[in-house]
Amino acid sequence: MSEASVDTVRRFYGYIEEGNFDEAIRMLADDFIIREPADLPYGGEYRGAEGMGELMGRIGAVVDLSSARREVLDATDPIVVHMLSRFTSRITGVVVETDVVELFYVREGRIAEIDVYCKNPSAVAALWPQQE
Repeated sequence: MSEASVDTVRRFYGYIEEGNFDEAIRMLADDFIIREPADLPYGGEYRGAEGMGELMGRIGAVVDLSSARREVLDATDPIVVHMLSRFTSRITGVVVETDVVELFYVREGRIAEIDVYCKNPSAVAALWPQQE
């Protein structure tokens, strides 16, 4: 089962990298939830396909997000993804790289939950325009 879960996570990232968001979204369970660190401007819980779309929109409006390095680790349940994420400000061009760990919970071949941990959320948050 864990090998299939690892494959599910890898396919999910493959779709994201291809820009095939529709296929990536189809991999989410109906009761999907993703939790982002509260210290980030887009922090909080997002539910279902609509929540994932909202999250991607909030991030993509301000930064280009890519992975300089990604490692998918079979920890059985959850699947652990460790990556060096690169956040590039669309406004200033400033780049922040930080380690991110994501815990993926896969149920019946679909992604049920992602719990995200960012090593340096304050540096990422600084890329967002300041609210007055």
